[in-house]
Amino acid sequence: MKNWEKFTSVSSLIVAIAAVIVAITANGIAHRSYEIAYQTNLPVISAISTAHYDVAEDLMTEEIVVNNEGFPLTEFHCSADAILEIGPFRNETYVPLGGYFGIVGDYTGSSKGLLASMSEEGNYSLFSSVRRDFWKEASKDESQDFIWLSNILILSVSYKDYTQTSWKRYYSVDSSGSNEISAEYAWEILHSAYANRELMESEGLNCYMSALNGTELWHWYKGKYLE
Repeated sequence: MKNWEKFTSVSSLIVAIAAVIVAITANGIAHRSYEIAYQTNLPVISAISTAHYDVAEDLMTEEIVVNNEGFPLTEFHCSADAILEIGPFRNETYVPLGGYFGIVGDYTGSSKGLLASMSEEGNYSLFSSVRRDFWKEASKDESQDFIWLSNILILSVSYKDYTQTSWKRYYSVDSSGSNEISAEYAWEILHSAYANRELMESEGLNCYMSALNGTELWHWYKGKYLE
């Protein structure tokens, strides 16, 4: 092969490679542009818990409010679980508070803005009573020094975006707002809580909010996890 033929062959190869690189780059840019546009048009879910005091009834009620601050959605559904978390750190025990937010939420029917709220009258007052009786009984035992009890809220939401893609997401919610958590982490807590509910019910204890007894809860917890 003559030198000029070799040069022409190499040049053609370089041009072909350059064309492939340009095509790949263009496709990459187009794909990123699509992803950016898609993300921009997605719903943005947020939630917050608020507490309301009824002076006449002397009851404190906790409510979760769910909002969409992004693009409109469809087929929205949500549910919330209130879970008692009993320490110590890295060895937490979870117990569900049945009925803390009732059976269904109050949906607005909107596709953005305020979507739903969930509450059950006097739920926080009942929780406070359980916590008070729990600590009253626990204070008789030295082991309570490294134990804590708190109420964590897990919100699950499902919806479809503008492309009709289905989403299922989980959030931890408190008075400061919400943080998205993984499905694995959410179900780790929920499965543990439901397993403890079965244990408690098998021993005649009731996890339903209006029936849960803080004194009984301490003795059950102490017997199962501290002795």
